[in-house]
Amino acid sequence: MKKSKKKKNISILVIIILSLMAGIYIMNATGILKVKKDVDMNDMVKKYEYVLISSSFPKNKSFMDFYDNKGTNIGEKELPYGAMGFSSYNQNFLEDGNFVYASKSNDKNDDKFEIIKIDKNTLKYSSIETKTSVTVIKVGKEYIYAMGGAHLQIIDKKTEKSVFYDRLEYNISSSAIDEYNGEPILFRCSDVEGDKHKEKNTVEVLKFDKNQKKLVNLLDIKDSSDISSSLILDDTLYVLSKLESEESIEVQKNELIKIDLKNKKISRYTLPKKHNNGNYIYKSLLFNNSDKIFILENVFNGFYSENKKLISYNIDNNEVKVNNLKEKYNAMFIDKNNLVAFSNEYLCEYDKETVDVKKEFKLKELNEKNMYFNKFGLKK
Repeated sequence: MKKSKKKKNISILVIIILSLMAGIYIMNATGILKVKKDVDMNDMVKKYEYVLISSSFPKNKSFMDFYDNKGTNIGEKELPYGAMGFSSYNQNFLEDGNFVYASKSNDKNDDKFEIIKIDKNTLKYSSIETKTSVTVIKVGKEYIYAMGGAHLQIIDKKTEKSVFYDRLEYNISSSAIDEYNGEPILFRCSDVEGDKHKEKNTVEVLKFDKNQKKLVNLLDIKDSSDISSSLILDDTLYVLSKLESEESIEVQKNELIKIDLKNKKISRYTLPKKHNNGNYIYKSLLFNNSDKIFILENVFNGFYSENKKLISYNIDNNEVKVNNLKEKYNAMFIDKNNLVAFSNEYLCEYDKETVDVKKEFKLKELNEKNMYFNKFGLKK
């Protein structure tokens, strides 16, 4: 009788332990389990494979969530910066070697203007002071270029000190900036308020001459209202162009435009313009990896964007291909042969060649509720 009672107690204990283990597993899988914030960063550097950075606009804070190669959330660290990478544009979060740079918009709780720099090898972060709220950045070979409205700032990468800052002769409304032969390339759009442009639906491609400290026209792009992104490979400039209706913001035409900067030859490739929910398509996120450029479709609606398609352009044969994606992504970047994408709920890796899903896992829930978060990520 006593042995039977003892066995019964052991059985109950086993059931309780198994139930607790199952509960912990479910909580972890759904993101309910709270992860310790004060993590050992030296230990985290050894273990992490991915970092997801969620940045709040209403509050001056961000979170770094660390995941291992199996998708297990292994830690979290709070950053004392808010509104990191906030923009409808792609060039506000950039990788450059071992570093990641993110623009930081000014919010109501903070009067500082900064670019946040994160070292992927050590996970240490620092800030680079800017003189204006930055909407778009470009990290070049020797300089960081930061644009805010009509203001251009040039920062030395090594010293992180400003070497130039001024308001340009006229408004630059475009969301793209690039570098060619050590000088910034900017885009002046037509019909900017308070700026009489020489011709409607024309975008000027401009070079900022650092010696003369003035803008120089390189060429004009006709039938374009705005340039949302740009990429320079050798002597070729690729831009994402959209032409809007004069009566509304509805997009009449989306194009990938290829420009030879030496002979000024222009080639145009039409991209899909309509989305099934009726919103206009705002293309962003140009990537370069070997023979392909990737364009992430962005249906912009207020602060929120829904990215459902990935367009690939083959540099060798000029083929444009549309690929359906599994989720709506906040950010995507290339890592070797994979495309790494973050949505609100999932991290997904796609094969770069086939755009097939290779790996997917669920992300933990944010600790903060009722706040809009911008997300971007990096991989070791």
